[in-house]
Amino acid sequence: MLRGTRRKRKFLYQKNSACRYQAGVTLMELLVVLMLLVIVLGIAFTFYYFINHSFNRGSDQHVLQTDIRLAGDFITKEIRNATEIEVLPVPFEEDPSWRYIYLESNSIKSKVAGAVSSITEETIVGTELFAFRKDEPSGRYFVKIEIQGKKKEEQYTLTTEILLNNIKSVAEPLSGNAIRYKKLE
Repeated sequence: MLRGTRRKRKFLYQKNSACRYQAGVTLMELLVVLMLLVIVLGIAFTFYYFINHSFNRGSDQHVLQTDIRLAGDFITKEIRNATEIEVLPVPFEEDPSWRYIYLESNSIKSKVAGAVSSITEETIVGTELFAFRKDEPSGRYFVKIEIQGKKKEEQYTLTTEILLNNIKSVAEPLSGNAIRYKKLE
């Protein structure tokens, strides 16, 4: 039994001239592999950058649209059943018996009884938020709200008209960035 083991060892350690020089990698093979690796990594990085950039733009667009739509919903809910409404120049003098919605520092804000709350982030770029019009056949008043926002590369505009259910007349001016209103509690 010992003898068979020696033969295996002897076979393993024999120097075969054809096998002796084939161990390792040539410089040319190494360069080809490195070049292929660089190409694959370049494609992967480009794909990653494109996907990441697209995701960030989509996320910015979503945040901007959500912010503006929530502001539009808030304004609609607040002024639809107002009993009195006026457009004001900014800045305005505050009267605690009125509620206010206005544009300040690229943000839409609400003021009720002296307490100010931001409705949007600082993304609003529009110049006039509110414009009133009278529907001639019915004599009813509508307020057009146009909110324009911008966040990084993304832009979004929300335009809507709200029927003012309880308003019979609106004083001049008929457009601006601030309104004050009263509503039933």
